[in-house]
Amino acid sequence: MKYINVILLILALWASWEWIYHSEGISEDTHATIQADLKKIIAEYVQKNSPDSTQLRFEKMWTEALNKNRIKASFVYSFIDTDQITNADSNEESTRTKITGSAILNRDLKAPKNEDIWSFDKLKIDSNHLEFEEGITIKANDSEDEQ
Repeated sequence: MKYINVILLILALWASWEWIYHSEGISEDTHATIQADLKKIIAEYVQKNSPDSTQLRFEKMWTEALNKNRIKASFVYSFIDTDQITNADSNEESTRTKITGSAILNRDLKAPKNEDIWSFDKLKIDSNHLEFEEGITIKANDSEDEQ
């Protein structure tokens, strides 16, 4: 009976080791390449659709394997759009547009074995908001106070 318990313990340890260190089949190089390509695609998109934008900054970028043929890439990036907001003196305000989103990529199973090709299947923008570097003063109408 002792030997059966020892064998079961060894099998349990071996199974847990395999479960913890099991490879998803997606290398770190693939994750790095997808992140770099996604940054390039976003930078080109921002420049094309907002040519007055400056100071593009990727605040967060990460990928996670959903399974061996599917990756979720999440990102947070921001940029300053000088054409977006100007004050009365035509001086440019310092306003940063911040965008959060994610993309789902699937491995192309029809590609040759020696090529690791991924395609975008879904792109989702979760939030889009403005951050003002300086506060904006809003004055109430003085005529309302006189009544």
